[in-house]
Amino acid sequence: GLAELERMDSWNMPTRRRNAKIIIDSIKDYPQVLYKPIDTEERRNGWYVMAFSLDIENMKCDIKQFVDAAVAEGAPVWKVFWPQCHTEQAFQKYTSFGRTGFPFKSKEYADPQSIDYKSVDVPNARWHENHTFTCFAFPTYTEENCEQIGDALRKVISAFSK
Repeated sequence: GLAELERMDSWNMPTRRRNAKIIIDSIKDYPQVLYKPIDTEERRNGWYVMAFSLDIENMKCDIKQFVDAAVAEGAPVWKVFWPQCHTEQAFQKYTSFGRTGFPFKSKEYADPQSIDYKSVDVPNARWHENHTFTCFAFPTYTEENCEQIGDALRKVISAFSK
């Protein structure tokens, strides 16, 4: 990993930026793409992943069907991988850190109501979980690879358009 830091600014990040631009540009004009990744001077993106949110209500699929179809076309995409954290097993079963039971058994930070995650509703997170897919801009991808990813995404978006 340390050796890769030597080429972070000369190869890794410039290549990721190029790859991300190719993929984003390929679908940016589709009205079904509601949110796409951004990169500005004020907010630099590391391009570890690219998250796109779709107007699923105006498509003939759900996000899982979209992802499955894009993968079938060869696009390296995946469902959103930051689910609503309170639904994770650690929160539902109160799996704590170490022997202390922190944070679930902490008298300073927790009371029974504050750790009852069964009644939590996070509508924005729920919305993104049902509308968002991720794509990758790895520096090992060529320009042609990214054009093919863009082609696959356009094909699937068009196929599922109402």
